[in-house]
Amino acid sequence: MFSPLTGVEALFLAGIGAALGAVLSAHFGRWPSPSARSSGMTAVALATSSLAVAPVTAWAIVSDIRAAKQLSARAAERFGPEDNGLDTSLIDRVARVIPPRATYNVAFSDRIDPERAAVFRIWSLTALLPRRAVVDGFPPEWIVSWGVPPSELEVPVMDVRVIEPEAGSDPPVYVGRVVR
Repeated sequence: MFSPLTGVEALFLAGIGAALGAVLSAHFGRWPSPSARSSGMTAVALATSSLAVAPVTAWAIVSDIRAAKQLSARAAERFGPEDNGLDTSLIDRVARVIPPRATYNVAFSDRIDPERAAVFRIWSLTALLPRRAVVDGFPPEWIVSWGVPPSELEVPVMDVRVIEPEAGSDPPVYVGRVVR
């Protein structure tokens, strides 16, 4: 089975195609002036570098389409966050706690990888609709914190619920109503 190229390998292949195209156009091309020769070599180099990676790109597109056709609608919807290691069921369970049209703010433990925290934040922005995320400085009605209890955030909350991840490898998510 053919494995996809890494970025470096694709750039190397494109570079070889560009260099080959430039050499061939310089050797066989008849150019009326030095500036035309430079422009022609550049155009041929770009075309040959594109042609060099086109078969690999086409194969990757066909492979992705075949793989995507086998996904259920739910799996396709959650592919991005779950591919980044996020247990999307955590946010599904948060949505059962926070009422629709309520406001919330998301906080993270320092132990959570910043990239995974960003995936959690982005997924929560869509998965928790019609609830509204608020930015720091605006008082939310709810706090959603991943890996850090709301009591450590210096925000008075009540009715804190602990949502344990199904996989058990991630820290829990805490959901609490802000006391006003």
